[in-house]
Amino acid sequence: METQKRNSWGALVSVPENVEKLISSATAEVETGIISTHQRKGFWRAVNIDCYGYTLRPLLAVVQVRESTKNKYGISTRKSYALAGRNEDGTTFLHGVPSQKVHAAIRRDDAPGGVVKACEAWIFGCAEKDVPKIIRQGDVALVPCKKLPPTAEKISFETRCIIRESHLLETAGMWVEDGIRKLTP
Repeated sequence: METQKRNSWGALVSVPENVEKLISSATAEVETGIISTHQRKGFWRAVNIDCYGYTLRPLLAVVQVRESTKNKYGISTRKSYALAGRNEDGTTFLHGVPSQKVHAAIRRDDAPGGVVKACEAWIFGCAEKDVPKIIRQGDVALVPCKKLPPTAEKISFETRCIIRESHLLETAGMWVEDGIRKLTP
């Protein structure tokens, strides 16, 4: 994906219409604009949303929700970042990501897709190069590996298990290394 123009804070200046619709749908419960004012004392609270990265296939976006407040102590700003997308049933989701991951991805790769890839890698606990190989169903992701590390310990001899009370998984064995479960196909 080509590099797109960013403002001085790193947010994308323009995004495709379908990305805007995704962001609007995912953040529908977030009231934006100047939300409250106390005109006599000059106090106010404002919220806005910016896009920092996106991919079209699958349709995902990295958004920042920024809340600024002015009170008698001055102006304070709180920023939250999230990966927005759609589940298999069409509902939208927002998954929080650390600001360090977003800004490091922008410094490393200015393309909008690079930011999404870095956030997905953080969410799924894998390397960025493994993100395209992920098999995802809802909030469960399977990351293929070529071979098991020598430190992996077998934790289950069963060939079937249910993950998150909703996903049936059949496997030759389940292994764990550093708290991450690995499966033998």
